[in-house]
Amino acid sequence: MQKINPQSFIVKEPVQLNKVPTRLEEEADKEEKKKALNEVGKKLSKMQDTLYAHNRYGVLVCLQGMDTSGKDSLIREVFSHFNPRGVVVHSFKTPSHRELQHDYLWRHYLALPEKGKY
Repeated sequence: MQKINPQSFIVKEPVQLNKVPTRLEEEADKEEKKKALNEVGKKLSKMQDTLYAHNRYGVLVCLQGMDTSGKDSLIREVFSHFNPRGVVVHSFKTPSHRELQHDYLWRHYLALPEKGKY
């Protein structure tokens, strides 16, 4: 069984989101993108198997975007290689009165994945 070192996933430098590009400056070949996505999907699938086997960690992926920004398509493409039993998707609509009484991420905490799941 592959050993998981959680320290290798810790972000060591501050992330400045306003400096992260949100657009591709050059158009990549569609076939190249599909091939790269397929390879990444296979790697992620192996990682999912390892997480499940260890039953110690879970992974939370938060996507935020305007309506029709491609969140659903991204989920479909990226997680298509995964075992669906290990993936739980939550959609957060307009916050309720109760949710507004808590910090921004409170409702996300309630939806955290179980150990071994994404």
